[in-house]
Amino acid sequence: MSDAPAIKPPQAPDDRQPGSALVARAAGLLTTGVGHLVGTATVFALSWMLLTSPETRDLTVEALSHGLLSQIKVEIWLQAGLSACTWALGVMAFHAIRSARQRTPRLVKARGTVILETLIVFPLFLLVTMGLLQLTVNNTAGILTTLAAFNAGRTLAVWHPEAEVGRNGVSQALATDKARVAAAVAVTPVAPSDFVYTAGNCNNASQATLGPKIESMTMGGHITDMSMHVKAHGNREHLTVSGAFDQSSFLSRGQRKLNFAYCATTVSYTTSGSEVTARVEYKHQNAMPMVELIFGNFETVAGRAAFYSTIEREFTTTLQIPPLTNSPGW
Repeated sequence: MSDAPAIKPPQAPDDRQPGSALVARAAGLLTTGVGHLVGTATVFALSWMLLTSPETRDLTVEALSHGLLSQIKVEIWLQAGLSACTWALGVMAFHAIRSARQRTPRLVKARGTVILETLIVFPLFLLVTMGLLQLTVNNTAGILTTLAAFNAGRTLAVWHPEAEVGRNGVSQALATDKARVAAAVAVTPVAPSDFVYTAGNCNNASQATLGPKIESMTMGGHITDMSMHVKAHGNREHLTVSGAFDQSSFLSRGQRKLNFAYCATTVSYTTSGSEVTARVEYKHQNAMPMVELIFGNFETVAGRAAFYSTIEREFTTTLQIPPLTNSPGW
């Protein structure tokens, strides 16, 4: 044998720059990050669009123009975080399904292990998913309750001066009731609709204020048998995921939702000089199965026994100029 050294085969020259791999990795991470941001923003927008009406969104824009952003910035950041968690769950589920399809066949003896792992993980996945959905709905209810306080404050700014002089029979009780109806309108999108309207609900003495508002929600201004007297399931044993999102038609749910929102809302106010502060308390029903007891206390609101989260907000605004004691003579 020859002792001559072995000749190494020629290698192709490395044309890559020293930092090219790092740049490519950074570009990949940036692209992935932008994709996740877009996905989170999409979930955020869809959750807001699905849980609110166009009128509520218009009210939100109007409220933001009056400086309400400072009062709901915590809820907005929380909503963004919940949207990110929801997107992350979706991405994890997608990768899990894809990896399961690409996995090489296992031995028959390993199938029992896979089933056991699924039985352990899947209930936890459902619990986290339901919790995120309930938090999203509750956070939306918090934003709408802030809008309710904004509505109540603006209403009291107009009607409290009228009540002070007692013109046209306006009293403080009537002014408070008008503010309560205005607040109820704001939280109606997240109020439950499986609720039968009757004149005696929540000791309703608001026929002069709430009655016309409810009647105006139907074509022709008449309360329909379909919307007001349909049999409704009002208790937690009837909870379903689809029912929690409330996808029924406007005519079949709008009046019942507004009436329940009125029953679940309490308004009080105080004045200081030329300012009025409206305080709104809204009891929001936790409707997602499995997790409703985590986020609230069990109580009965307007005959509906369930778990409720109590949301409190307040809004301060300037009172209008006190009116004349007597009505104009013309």
